[in-house]
Parts: sequence; C-alpha cells; structure tokens
Amino acid sequence: MSRELLETGMLSVFVFVRWSEEAIRRHWPALGKGILINSGTGVRRRVYTVGVRETQNGNPGLPMKLNRSIAGLLSLAWVFSPAFAQRRVNKVVELLEAGQPVYYEQGGGFEEGKKLARTWPDYINYEMEHGAFDFHQLREFMRGLVAGGPTKSGHRTPAVIVTLPVGALDEASVRANYWVFQQTLATGVHGILLCHARSPEGVRVFVESWRFPFAKIGVAPGKLGEGTRGSGSEAYASGIWGLEREDYLNRADVWPLNPKGEIVLGVKIEDRHAVKNGYGVAAVPGLSFAEWGGGDLSFSFGHVKSPVPIPPDCGRLLRDP
Repeated sequence: MSRELLETGMLSVFVFVRWSEEAIRRHWPALGKGILINSGTGVRRRVYTVGVRETQNGNPGLPMKLNRSIAGLLSLAWVFSPAFAQRRVNKVVELLEAGQPVYYEQGGGFEEGKKLARTWPDYINYEMEHGAFDFHQLREFMRGLVAGGPTKSGHRTPAVIVTLPVGALDEASVRANYWVFQQTLATGVHGILLCHARSPEGVRVFVESWRFPFAKIGVAPGKLGEGTRGSGSEAYASGIWGLEREDYLNRADVWPLNPKGEIVLGVKIEDRHAVKNGYGVAAVPGLSFAEWGGGDLSFSFGHVKSPVPIPPDCGRLLRDP
C-alpha cells in the first residue's frame, strides 16, 4: 500500500504500529491519531495510529512480518471503506440520477475485460451489431471485468451496454428476436442500445422482453404489457453483479420507470423513418436514453458520409415534430 494512496484519505482503517505519532505525521502527513481527512469524494474520514517505534534512520518502519499484516488490513479497508461503497450496481444510473454526463468506450473478450475493469469511462459499449455475434465471448468479457475489478469508483464492474443486430423495424421483427434479448440478459450486462428504433410498438415489445412478469410498475392498457423475461436467466447474471438471486431479481428492472431498477435501455434514432416516429418511440415507458446514429442517418438521406452543414431536408426532419 503506497504512501500516495494512504495520503489520499480514501481509507478508513485502524493501523496498529509501534511508531510515535510525531514520526507518523512526519512520514505520512495525512495520518495520525484522530486526524480528520477529506477524501476525494468529499467524505471525511478519521484514521487512527497506536504505539511507538522508529527505525535507525529516524523514519517510521515496520518489521517485514508486521508490514505484511498491515498491508493485508489496508487492502481489506480499501475494499470495504465507506468512501468506496457503491450506491448502485450500474454506475450509469448513479450518474444520470445525479444529473451528470456519462462517457463510454468499446471492448470485448476475457483478457480485454480484465484490462477494461479499471478503465476511466463510465460504461463499455459492447458491439454486436456489426461485431462478432458470440454470447460465449460476451460472458467471458463480463467474467474478465469481475476478475479485474473493482473499478476505481468502487463498482464491481463498469456498466456494460450491448448493441445487437436487431432493429425495431416493426413489432413482428422484435417479437421474432425475443430470444436474442434473453441470451444477452443472461450474460449479466447492464443494458442494451436498440438500433434503428423506427416502431413505437416494436420498442414496447423490446422493453417488455427485458422485464420479469412480476414487475408491475408501468404495466397498464396503452402502456406496457407483462414482462416476458424467463426464469433461469438470472443464474449467471446475478453472479456477475455480485448479488444473491432474489436481490438480483428485485433490482434487474428498467430504470427510471422503476426507481430501484439497475437496467438501462436506449434506442438509436438513426434513419429517416425513426426520425419521423421519434416522439412516439421516446414516449414508450421504460426507456432510459436515446441517441442518434450519424452514419446510418447519412445513408438514409442518401449521403455516403455525414454532410456538413446539414442539408435543409435533413434539418427539417430533425427539428420538427
């Protein structure tokens, strides 16, 4: 455990060493009996030291055996410190609730999962729309994130949101691909970004496919029907989230429709048909966010690349209800 880490004030620990308090303060200015520390999160912590000992050169030191014991204690404190206690499984929900921006990057595979477990972006976009359609690889990626975690923010993993080669072209096409959503959910991901969201009816079926039948918030005529997610999909996913089965079942619902939910569902408004129906799509209960797809929008309007400035015909559709 480095001096720099201890000086951040992120740890709340009892350090049993045989140093004088004066020597402690001299070597680690942030430490000392009863010293209050402001952590980077704005949380105040009190760190204690006990005992007296100095090395021959006048600096605090520890015998190797004791040093290893304290290193283990500090490591445990790092994991369980309230400064790092997560309020949410899904960091995206945590940030959006606080009105904060969200940043993401892309990744896939077990080893890359281990590497990206400590990444600075808030979520990872797992690309399966045009990337490899491989659920085993997705499971391995999620397992790698757990193995490489926790994140720097204290979450078990970064949030993972998947794009799939399923578009909400109409209700029938979404119903026919219900099994794809079931397989995706079972890997322990935290959400999905539905491409080519043209049809409000298709988007409604999509939201229902991510909910268990016992989820009743928002279920009403003209809103959402009963959820269609099946029993068994929670077995692997709950382990990835680090939750007991029942806790996972209660939290694996869509946010913000369910304020306690941890799953975020997004839609991509990325062709001229989706733009025309954009307001109807966005009004479907259970969605968390929407974004545009510049490349596909350009194709849809007959452009090989995104035009700058936006032509009047495109701009009018993007501006007007």
